[in-house]
Formats: sequence, structure tokens, C-alpha cells
Amino acid sequence: MARARSLRSNAKLAAKLAAKLAAKLAARPASILLALLLAPSVAHAANGLRPRTQAIFTDVPCVQTVSKGEVLHIDYSVPFDDTELTADELPDSRRHQLLAFSQQRFDFAFPLFVSEADFDRAEANGDITKEFGPEDVLETSTEWPARSWLRITPDDPRLPITMAQAAMGVDWDTSDTPAGTWLVAAYTWEPENNLWSPRFGAVRVEDPGDPDGAGPTVFLPRTDGLVADRSEPLVISGCVQAPAGSKLTAYWGTIEGVDEPEWVPFLEDEPVESGELSLEFMAPAAAGSTVKLRLEITDPAGLGYVAYTPTTVAVIGTSPAGDGGGGEDCACTGGDRGARGALVGLLVVLLGVRRRRG
Repeated sequence: MARARSLRSNAKLAAKLAAKLAAKLAARPASILLALLLAPSVAHAANGLRPRTQAIFTDVPCVQTVSKGEVLHIDYSVPFDDTELTADELPDSRRHQLLAFSQQRFDFAFPLFVSEADFDRAEANGDITKEFGPEDVLETSTEWPARSWLRITPDDPRLPITMAQAAMGVDWDTSDTPAGTWLVAAYTWEPENNLWSPRFGAVRVEDPGDPDGAGPTVFLPRTDGLVADRSEPLVISGCVQAPAGSKLTAYWGTIEGVDEPEWVPFLEDEPVESGELSLEFMAPAAAGSTVKLRLEITDPAGLGYVAYTPTTVAVIGTSPAGDGGGGEDCACTGGDRGARGALVGLLVVLLGVRRRRG
């Protein structure tokens, strides 16, 4: 009986509240009522977690070599026109921009924002819902100092995401580009979930006045799904552009959480030359269930470059009897294929990064 009285009491209270709400709504102008009625549909139309449109790059050589001052044409495409903004988006949202990076990070991660001005505009517009700091902005990140990246196309105006615009491609004037190895990536500006689309292959910029100043290049293509069985070697393919006398050192590191792992060498000072790269990695007993590989190449002048497997490697199985966990067995070869290198692919399959709990 007490429960029945409670339910009737709640029903009467709900009825009173509904009557009061109806009276308040009746007293409001029609324009306000219309806005209230449309509010759910506007929120539903907001871009929110809608997938961002990436730039799709065409096949290119594993390494492209250009002379400083040349214009490198970069072809790309988009799957469809993406220009219809929701009411809450910035007027220049849904745009593309191309940038280049002279170094790699082990996690292949880029800051979510290019400039402080972009971040401030997005924050003022209500697009920022998470906690961000200086490392989330390319201009203020200590992990990406000023000379480690450059704009191929400007922040303003960025390129509209249309098939017609993409069909024109982008011309990269390398006149002000320092000599060295550069990786290109497209940036989709649609805060806060801005997107990066890395381009296959490395661009090696040589200074005609100092042809040896560019240093060596090693590049590992991306493959969706690498699996290393401890009982047999995993073949890693890539490409090298380097003078005779260059040497390669390779490491493995167990991925746990988001911090850079401790790198353990399994190949040291192996001679390499320009051409295709074939590397055998025998996962040791000490390796965790998810690893990445790090390659460091150095030329006779002491100039170097570091590359990583873009994706993680899942490690399975048990090590053969007698393997003390070092995994030293490796075969590394390079054959001369000219200045542009060769297009090659990684073999086998990838699983996601295992995150450390807590």
C-alpha cells in the first residue's frame, strides 16, 4: 500500500510539473519555441565524431631524390567532396594541408593542432572538449623543434576537400627546404578530431652545392598486420639511399603503454648500400607480445637517419631451444637500384598496440 501511494504521489507531481512547463512554453514567442524544437536536430547534425576525410596518395617510389630548388609535384585524391559544414563548425573547417617532417617518431604520432592560432580559434568556437597542452600543438611541441617540420601548403587558406581540388595535386617548392630526408603527410583540419594521412615513401632533398650533406635515408613502408613467430625469422623489407660504406644498426623494443620502449640491438653496424632492403628479425624470448623495430643508418661522414616500423609487430610462439633471448641472427642485404630506390612492401600482418593499465 505504501508503494502504491508513493507511485500515485509521483504521478501527481509529474502532472503538476508538466502543466507548469506547458504554461511557460505557451507564454514564449513562436521563434523561441521553434528554436527549442529544432535544437535536437542541430545537435544531431554537428560534426562531432564524424569520420574525417583523409587524403589518399598515389603510388610513388620508396625514395624520391630531388635537388634543392626543384618543384616536386605531389598527387593525391579524396573519395568525395566534403564541404557541407554543420552550423557549429568554423568557416574554414573541412580543409586539407600538406606538411613535411625531417624526423620520425616511434609511434608515428603528430600533434593534433598545427598552430596556436588554430587551437585558440577552435577553443573559442567550443570545439575543444579534452585537455590539451603545448605538446598537442606543432608550433609549441618540444618533440618537433622548428627545423624538424615545414609547411608545404599554408595554414590560410587551406585546401578545400573536393575531388576537383585534389585532381590538381600540390607543387612543393623545395627552395627553402633543408637538405635531408623528409616524409610528407596531409592534415585534415576539422577540430578537434583533426586527422593526419601519411604519404608512402621518403623524399630526399640534396643540395647541389653539398651533395653529401643530405645524409643517408632508410624507409620502411607501412603494412596492416605484422606477426613474428619466435620460431622463425620475420622478413622486413624496405629501401635505402646511402653511399658505400654506410652502416645499419637495428633494434627491437617491447611496446607497453605510450612511452618509447627500451631499444635492444639485434644487428649492429651491418654494411648497406642504396637499393632494396631485406632484414630478418628473429623475435627473442625476452621480447614482449607487441614490439616495434628501429633502424639507424649512418654514412661514412657520420650523418644518420632513424626509421621505425610504422605499425607494431605481434610476437607469438616460443623461442627455439638454446636461444638465450638475444635474437642475434639476421641477414641484411642491399643492392644498387639507382637514386630513386625501389618500391617494396612489408610482409605479414599487424595487431594493435597493447596499452599499460593504470
